[in-house]
Amino acid sequence: MPENAAWQHKSTAKPVMPTAATPAEGNGASVTSTTPADSGHEVPDTLRGFLAQALDKNLHIKIARNDAWSAKQGEQIAKADFDPVLGATGLTSSSGEGAGGTGVVSQKLGLGTELRAEAGTVFLDNNDRTQGSTTKSTDFALRVRQPLLRGSGWGVNHAPIEKARILASSADATTQAEILETLRGVESAYWTASFAKALRDVQSRGVERARRSLELATKKRDAGAGTKIDVLEAESSLAAVDDLLVQATRRHDDAVSQLLYLTGRAPSEQPVLNLESLNKAATNDSPNAADSYRTAMASSPVMLLLANSVRAGELDVKMAKNRALPRLDAEFNYGSAGLFSGVGSSSSSTNGGRSDEWAALLRVSIPWTMRAERAQLQAARFDLERNKLAQADGMKVLEKDIYETCRAIASAQREHEAASRGVAANTAKYDELRQRYDAGLVTMHDLTMAEDELRASEARRLETRLRHILSTVLLARQEGSLLDRHALTL
Repeated sequence: MPENAAWQHKSTAKPVMPTAATPAEGNGASVTSTTPADSGHEVPDTLRGFLAQALDKNLHIKIARNDAWSAKQGEQIAKADFDPVLGATGLTSSSGEGAGGTGVVSQKLGLGTELRAEAGTVFLDNNDRTQGSTTKSTDFALRVRQPLLRGSGWGVNHAPIEKARILASSADATTQAEILETLRGVESAYWTASFAKALRDVQSRGVERARRSLELATKKRDAGAGTKIDVLEAESSLAAVDDLLVQATRRHDDAVSQLLYLTGRAPSEQPVLNLESLNKAATNDSPNAADSYRTAMASSPVMLLLANSVRAGELDVKMAKNRALPRLDAEFNYGSAGLFSGVGSSSSSTNGGRSDEWAALLRVSIPWTMRAERAQLQAARFDLERNKLAQADGMKVLEKDIYETCRAIASAQREHEAASRGVAANTAKYDELRQRYDAGLVTMHDLTMAEDELRASEARRLETRLRHILSTVLLARQEGSLLDRHALTL
């Protein structure tokens, strides 16, 4: 099976174009590390490159694609019921009558009609007509059997094929859902790594400020203008910031490891990553929940799965209704004389010295209680009703989730604006207290508290930006427009 199978995805959503990067939050600098000599494939330079690499290399996506291809074979299996069947019988015995044989061709047609043609000298496999007799000359037999109630009709006979197509469509939708969820994981891991890189820069700046404060407190103590308490306060603050820096570094490494795993690389690799700034993914537009829900109705694989479950249930009800009918078949036989002896009425005609016969039959079969058939019909109806309820509930859940995600995006935007104002205020506050500490007007405790508040506000601003981005990615996943967002195709 080709790796790059052409899976077509149609969506009405428009790509979301990123805004220009602002150097205020994260500089997008490269992570300095060592790249193995044999990395297997190139390290992407952009988020879109990571997403494209995941489409090609992610093992979960490959598994889902194989499952979909396997499900597609169900249609061919169902169609095989209408393929011609060839058979042959050979016979030899110790009676000295010589050897014989017969060829058989049978086929089922779309309306349930069964055709069967035989020619030869041995009719052992045709007990309903010949009682296992063996002829001494070449004979032939034709049979046409048409169901009139159970098993009759194009829709009933092709229902298994239609259901196989529905199952294949559901497998495609499941594959698309797996792909969207994987791409969401890739993008989330990418921006989490970018956030952790920017957070590590924030903590690094905090370490530098704490070190300068410690140096200043030590000089003032040595000059007799400061106290040992100020030095201890500065040392305590430096140790706390060092701990936060270690945590930020670990969070960054974990996010990078997850990103490598999702793109099919070994987590042990340490490639150079040129992570984009968080601001590059940020937009100031507030999504409209109603528009997003309409997009999801047209593009989300969840909607297709729910609709397919209802369609499959309707086919099950149709087939169960037909199975609940009595068996009534009309049959016409034509062949060599003697093959239909004692079966219905017949007439003979002579053609070149050989006599042929025909016979018409009407077969009926009615189960005494039809208990199983009625139970199957009731079960199919209950399953259909359940699928319809599940579809309605799934639509409501998706609508609720989309509205919640849109509120989360709007909330994250407002929180980011507030956090940005907090950064500006805490920066001014720290600068003012630094000057006051130099003048001996405040203690080191006041200065370290101001530094903690400044660092916390910077981290808070990054967190709100990340929350905004991840909520936007989640909305694209819920809409089913994540591929269009990055101009990717399956």
